[in-house]
Amino acid sequence: MHLLSIKQDNNRRSADVAAVWICAVLFFLLFSYLIPKACDDWYFTAKYLRRNEYGGLLGAIWNEYYVLNGRVIGNGIPILLAGSKLLRVLFKTAFSCLLLYCMGRLSGMERRGGFGWAAAFLAMMLVPTELLKQTYAWDPGFINYAASTALLFVYLCLLSPVFDDAPIRDTGWKCALCLLLGFASPLFVENVALLALVLGAAALVWHCVRFRKLSFCTLAFLIGSIVGVAILFLSPTRFDTLEGANYYRIPTNLMELLVRVKANYQALSTYSLAGQPPLLALLSVSSLALLRFSAPTNQKRLRLRTPLAVCLVVSPLYFSLMGYGFDYLSQQSEVYRTLCRVLGSPYPVMLFDLLIYALYLISVTCVLLFFVQTKRSRWLGVVCLAAAMVAGWPMLFVRPIDFRCFLPGTLFSMIAALLLVDEALSAAAVAPGKEAPALRACVCAAAVLLCLADVALYASCPKIERTRKQYIEQQMGVHASVIVLPAFDCEAFLQYPDAPNFLKEVFYYDVPGDLELPFIPYEDWVEEFSHGLPAED
Repeated sequence: MHLLSIKQDNNRRSADVAAVWICAVLFFLLFSYLIPKACDDWYFTAKYLRRNEYGGLLGAIWNEYYVLNGRVIGNGIPILLAGSKLLRVLFKTAFSCLLLYCMGRLSGMERRGGFGWAAAFLAMMLVPTELLKQTYAWDPGFINYAASTALLFVYLCLLSPVFDDAPIRDTGWKCALCLLLGFASPLFVENVALLALVLGAAALVWHCVRFRKLSFCTLAFLIGSIVGVAILFLSPTRFDTLEGANYYRIPTNLMELLVRVKANYQALSTYSLAGQPPLLALLSVSSLALLRFSAPTNQKRLRLRTPLAVCLVVSPLYFSLMGYGFDYLSQQSEVYRTLCRVLGSPYPVMLFDLLIYALYLISVTCVLLFFVQTKRSRWLGVVCLAAAMVAGWPMLFVRPIDFRCFLPGTLFSMIAALLLVDEALSAAAVAPGKEAPALRACVCAAAVLLCLADVALYASCPKIERTRKQYIEQQMGVHASVIVLPAFDCEAFLQYPDAPNFLKEVFYYDVPGDLELPFIPYEDWVEEFSHGLPAED
């Protein structure tokens, strides 16, 4: 009877895992299909349509390398995918599944069956609206920040033995894969390139010091990342950036650097942690739960419980009081402005803000180091938090920065949070597969509700996208000089969906820009301009 019960439990867990994965894949497919072209999508579409002018696809990529930036893969994939909706959907679905798989495996939540995979899905997708629209709901943002992060996650999976205090077993295919991952991951975006370089160097040095043995896998990744970073930063446009001759700008003297740091700090602290309520809540609740249920025998560690708990509670309250998570920059908070007036300067507020931020990160790190019992979870969690800092804090010195720059750091931090969740459940004597039915139901219900909310949010986009295309073709057939188009009714959740300057590069008569494309609200457009279009099936 005992063996039968174990078999039934295993069958149930397998069925739960299959159900979660089927739902996740279907969601990724549907979500990718619903997302319309927006902003830079049309820029890359123009490049795709004119690729023969540049000597083919490789010529178009080289042109971007020469005139835009060194993101060879980050620019090449959008050009490649621009001509096919099916390819866009399949690409985004494949990399979304890869992200989910790596997050579940790295965090150890895969051991917890369907509950664990549902929790990993929530951690991956439960991001602020501004981050959602700039990454998952925007193809170039997804490619540059999500796909590149997935490659680094794959490398971390290959490094798994190191976190279990065992050397990596080098094989030919593994070394080749590491070389490819190291080369490819920097060619998407600059902060991921820096993270790949640091991660590659740290893994090689740690393996040599800890095991007194050279790992050819870590060496291959480092070599690949050095080559990739060199290609990225040797783009001719990089010198324009240093000279301030293009949209991107790096400070070249101390005073300019200080002004940049002041201007960037509040945006950076908001985007990286304080303005991300889901991440903040998951880190805080899981850390507090682990402090509650863990039972360290070391008295010094026991005395740390109270101050750590205070920091983990006070810091989120402070961030909420300052308006973080609601107005994306703290300058919009009345409390912030009042404090600046009382103190006569924003600098004391910024320094105190930085102190709270640092105390919070130190507190989470201490929980990982002193209260996590599993060695793998302890060190992997610390590495993920450090990776989030490496991916985020260089943004302090550059311009421009936006929420999408912090998706890699967000996902790395979410892995650390999931590791804390798993450890807290283990400390509470909740074995994998033995989670309370109410807890499993809440997590799965939250995942389903999130899917339904996202689908409902973007459900009207394909219809409006088709309507735009049909109307443009109809009006261009009669050589109209001005074509009024309907705006997306969820434009607040899309990255500049109405981009007439980019659209003019795709739709024109003789030369780009000879056609005017203004936008009005969809409901108004239906009343005034929809007559004569074929009815929807």
